[in-house]
Amino acid sequence: MKHISLFIIVPLLLCLLSSCEDVVQLDVAAAEPQLVIDAFISNTSKVQTIRLTKTVPYFEEGNAPTVSGAEIVLQNETTGREFIFTDTQSNGQYTWKPTGRDSIGKVGDTFLLTVRYDKNEYQAFSQLNRTTKIDSITAKYEKESGDDKAGYYAQFYGSDLKKQKDYYWIKSFKNGIYQTKLLTYATNAVRGTDNENKSDGFKFIAPIRESITDGDDPFQLGDKVRVEIWSITGETLEFFSQAEAQINNGGLFARPPENLRTNFANKTDASKKPVGWFSTSAVSELEGIIEDK
Repeated sequence: MKHISLFIIVPLLLCLLSSCEDVVQLDVAAAEPQLVIDAFISNTSKVQTIRLTKTVPYFEEGNAPTVSGAEIVLQNETTGREFIFTDTQSNGQYTWKPTGRDSIGKVGDTFLLTVRYDKNEYQAFSQLNRTTKIDSITAKYEKESGDDKAGYYAQFYGSDLKKQKDYYWIKSFKNGIYQTKLLTYATNAVRGTDNENKSDGFKFIAPIRESITDGDDPFQLGDKVRVEIWSITGETLEFFSQAEAQINNGGLFARPPENLRTNFANKTDASKKPVGWFSTSAVSELEGIIEDK
């Protein structure tokens, strides 16, 4: 019966699709642009960046306009210390540069981020959770197979931490460039473990270990590979999952678009929330060179 249904439905769909020859112009009302806050920062001794842009209409192409002139203050509520982020280049990239081995804080600290812009004050909270270490990185040459190109496929080894519910964001870099495509395709790069089941403390399985290589552009001899594991919260994992679903939403059976969740509140006008997310992370990292061993 399944085979019979298939042969009936496919020609029907083709007939319906081929009959759609008229171009339909959708008259979509332009909404008021919203502030977008991209605030994923870590406790590493590196320059920390918070990006501000504005939303654009759904059918409009091009880069989102950047936002300058905002005031951004990060407060470590555990220590009371404040960090001022400034847009020195007037390009919507607000940065704080640590001195020496300085950082925003340590595991267990809680943070309040305040963004003041256009007579509105936005706030969000985050806790800096622990992360796990990376034991090693290996690579093996693989011939072309299906959609995967020939090259060296790297994987990392590590284990989930025990006795606590932990969530990790795994980031891969090729020759110093963050491989954003891996994150775009799935929160494959985002992994959660649950202390309430038997997976607590497990060694990362093959799909997780191997998620650091892009099959369309695998590593080659001499390439530098770096892996970072960022700690995140369960709420941040849910944000990534929803974002992934919207990014990959399309095709004949696509779902209606929906607004992404945010952990920001507008303290000036509660009815006007921004778009975006605030997260603080502890980070472990390891890098190596692809060699023919």
